Amino acid sequence: VYDVANNCYSGEISSSFCNLNDLHTLDLSNNNLSGKLPQCLGDSSNLGLLSLQHNSFHGGLPSLCSTVNSSLESVDLSYNQLGGKLPRSIANCTQLKFLNIANNHISDIFPSWLGALPVLWAFILRSNRFHGLIGNPATTHEFPKLCIIDLSHNDFSGMLPSIYFENWNSMKFVDKSKHTYVETSSSIHSNGFLTFFINVFPLIIFGKGVELKYEKTPNLLKLIDLSGNRFEGEIPAGAIGNQRGLVLLNLSNNALTGQIPSSLGNLNVLESLDLSHNQLSERIPSNLAQLNFLEYLDVSHNLLWGPI
Repeated sequence: VYDVANNCYSGEISSSFCNLNDLHTLDLSNNNLSGKLPQCLGDSSNLGLLSLQHNSFHGGLPSLCSTVNSSLESVDLSYNQLGGKLPRSIANCTQLKFLNIANNHISDIFPSWLGALPVLWAFILRSNRFHGLIGNPATTHEFPKLCIIDLSHNDFSGMLPSIYFENWNSMKFVDKSKHTYVETSSSIHSNGFLTFFINVFPLIIFGKGVELKYEKTPNLLKLIDLSGNRFEGEIPAGAIGNQRGLVLLNLSNNALTGQIPSSLGNLNVLESLDLSHNQLSERIPSNLAQLNFLEYLDVSHNLLWGPI
């Protein structure tokens, strides 16, 4: 384990890290590091956690999970200056639960090929240069464990991905797991000793009108954030209304039309709903008043009328 997070280290990452065959955790987050990432970082089959967020790395992403039987569970490269496309080798990361590349310069289309990852739980592409249509999933089993998806502030266009919504089964119920936070556990054998590690996932999202920082991500947190794109058409009533485990839903700053679906009244654990800055019309459904956990509602800058 190599953890020097939250310091003032500068300079580049040495490629000698790639020689550490038993490296399980590499956490260099929240420093002043720069330069390009060594491409060999993705070669280790034992690396489980890679945290390089909040630095000044540039260039392309390394080819993660380039070896068979990769152990990679968490990748956080957010808040850097990385560009290029997402390496297609990430499709080999069958143990990956957490992928965060927010606030970079990645230019690519929607990586639908990641839908085959069996345990991917959080998928955050916020504030990059992703573009184009999202389209339809290849199968009905895409992203089977997904609970957090943040595609905000990119350049996606076309209709909202309603068929994907229907496939995200993990968002359709409230998780009653005994674990308070999302975590993974692992063990390392060294010099006759067995050491256990618990990995938790820090997260920054935008909800309830503010920036929310989690040092550990709550297990109950389920969210869809597609704000700040160029989505158009109507909000898919049935597909969204089935996501009964949703805590935050943000579709603001798009070009959505039609009415606010009354099926949103089914989201009985929803805490934040932001539909502002669209072209939605007609009345606000009265059954939204039955959402007992709703504490933030923004429908400003639309074409709504009628009683509140």
